[in-house]
Amino acid sequence: MRRALCQRGAGILAQAQGESDQAVSRLTESLNDWRALGDQRRTGETLGLLGELERTRGDYPKALELSEEALKIFEAIDHRPGIADTLNRLGLVATDRGEYTNARGLFERSGALYEARSDRYGSARVLNNLGVISFWQEDYHRAAALFEESLALWRALGDRPHTAMALANLGEALRADGDLGRAMTVAREGLHLSREVGDRRTAAMALFILGSLIQHHEIDPAAAEPLMEGLLDYQQVGDRLGMVWCLEALSGPAATTGRPELAAQLLGAAEVLRDQVGVPLQPAERAAYHRHVNAARRVLPDPAAFQQAWAAGRALDIDAAVAMAVELLYKPIPRAAPVSSRT
Repeated sequence: MRRALCQRGAGILAQAQGESDQAVSRLTESLNDWRALGDQRRTGETLGLLGELERTRGDYPKALELSEEALKIFEAIDHRPGIADTLNRLGLVATDRGEYTNARGLFERSGALYEARSDRYGSARVLNNLGVISFWQEDYHRAAALFEESLALWRALGDRPHTAMALANLGEALRADGDLGRAMTVAREGLHLSREVGDRRTAAMALFILGSLIQHHEIDPAAAEPLMEGLLDYQQVGDRLGMVWCLEALSGPAATTGRPELAAQLLGAAEVLRDQVGVPLQPAERAAYHRHVNAARRVLPDPAAFQQAWAAGRALDIDAAVAMAVELLYKPIPRAAPVSSRT
């Protein structure tokens, strides 16, 4: 039992430090030990941890398989906390895949179990996750309200990592809802707190939001720095969907600083990575995405040259794409004026 606990602890620590491969290895060893010991509850818990880790790595089939096995175990032993947590995790998988009706149902079932146990941590998670659904369905005002509720609970509970996450989510909803001043303040607070607690994934999200705020109305080269930092953090923690967001957004500064081929290549690299992750472009993402594509087309108007650069980007592996993006930040050319991305 001691070895299984140590391996589990090491896996959780590795995940927090962004070492996803090490985390999977450690948690898998812990899982095997719990199975051998016949400890159903801890087997289910470790399956859930692995499922969540695979979700953040973008392996949704594996995440679904692990979480569904965990749910069967918890239902068999009538472990209500485990059932609630696993329903919540399954809801996250469904959300990432754009299955919003299914996700909402899973979160509501999970929320009812949390409420029955007066579990404020669980309730805060569900509020946050329902906010994410509202955001992706473009109900930004509702999303902001749910994130505010979640944030208030996390603050009351004194949970700083989740407070940072809620701040980042709230900042993104406020940005999309047009409250840019408050969005900037909230996102900066989220970034500061996430760095204090060592949460690189939340820091990456806050940096992405700050970059998006800088070029909310028009593409601006100044967005490159926070977006590049966010990309590197997402790469470190193995969050491939987050890397997609940053690569797409970085194509804008590339287009406005005299690197038209690079802009198209970044979009091509993001496209193939999005295909690999299996998460289609969401309605809430379309306006910004098309702004970046249109900006790239304007500076590389020859259709054949544009398609050639795009295809070259699709042929890159992810590390090469990141290295190419780094060039944008660390090999600057004279700053160009922001270019309007309105069409």
